[in-house]
Amino acid sequence: NPRVVFERMFGSDAPTPEARRRRLQQNRSILDGVSESLGELTRGVGPTDRARLEDFMETVREVERRIERAEKTSGERQLEAPDTPAGIPESFEEHVNLMFDLQTLALQTDMTRVISFMMAAELSNLSYPQIGVPDAHHPISHNNGVAEQVQKKAKVDAYHLQLFARFLKKLEDTKEGDSNVLRNSLFVYGSGMSNGNQHIHTNLPMLVVGGGAGKVSGDRHLRMPDQTPVSNLVVGLLN
Repeated sequence: NPRVVFERMFGSDAPTPEARRRRLQQNRSILDGVSESLGELTRGVGPTDRARLEDFMETVREVERRIERAEKTSGERQLEAPDTPAGIPESFEEHVNLMFDLQTLALQTDMTRVISFMMAAELSNLSYPQIGVPDAHHPISHNNGVAEQVQKKAKVDAYHLQLFARFLKKLEDTKEGDSNVLRNSLFVYGSGMSNGNQHIHTNLPMLVVGGGAGKVSGDRHLRMPDQTPVSNLVVGLLN
């Protein structure tokens, strides 16, 4: 739930969904309570830091506005689907992008150094009509080599990667010292299967992105020997 994540990051006096809805009705920014302190801080820093601080404040407000819009939409739909959690957008793409934006904020503000994110659950029956794939995700991952179904699965995989690429571009555009957040980070993207038909867990295609603060060189494709444990990759990254 994007709103729960946001309030975990920035604080909240509304621990329950009912309290969060009442809090939303107050129609105020989470930053208003500390606006005076932020104003004093802004006046006490140089032009470069002031611009960064103002940019950060606007980013937080924009995420907050988007969450409020998402809750409004979700609340309207609750008349038909009362089990829909408040704060989760109806659109998969909007939901994913919003979660990525929250991750960008968490890294930008150094609230965390480690993030894990599952974009789509296993056994997901989510369909993707927005990209021309009305079929459920899980069945097309068990396509038995049927060309039409394989093409649909490839289309979904490419779509997921496009959403991930948008996140990476945002990190690249987020300055951090004389570098940027992407160059100072390291991300592993992949899944637990290489072949959905047979549930094969070997030869996993894994994507490693980011500069690791200069410790990792990119533009490489490494093909490992068969049966190489994926944990070798994780240990290597930790080292």
